[in-house]
Amino acid sequence: MTSVAAPYLVSELQEIVGELQRGKWMIARWEDLGPDEDLAHWQAAVRETCTSDIDPLFIDIRRRSLTVVLNAALPTPDMEQIHLSIAAVETSRFHRTPHPCEAQQSVKENPQCRSQPVPTGPDAPSFPPTSSTG
Repeated sequence: MTSVAAPYLVSELQEIVGELQRGKWMIARWEDLGPDEDLAHWQAAVRETCTSDIDPLFIDIRRRSLTVVLNAALPTPDMEQIHLSIAAVETSRFHRTPHPCEAQQSVKENPQCRSQPVPTGPDAPSFPPTSSTG
């Protein structure tokens, strides 16, 4: 059985790009993409921020309202790792792990606050978050 590190949250596009560059993958909970859950806008922002050595691949899982993001220029995680990561994100939903902006104020009060995905992968740090994803 393959294992994955516990998920943690990042909130800046540069952090996401850095994690993709290091071979980690992300799972974005759509409810964390802001009040409009604008997936297309968020994906475009990630693409624009990526450097030339990152080929972002977005896999939308509509029935779970999740998007898996990985760097297609590097070896991809196996299906078991993806499934374990999705299970971890679903658990964080069940336990209602808030985005860092929500700890400070409601997303509705601050529409500029845009949550980002939960990075996972073999070297992802342990939960709880130290840098406040998916």
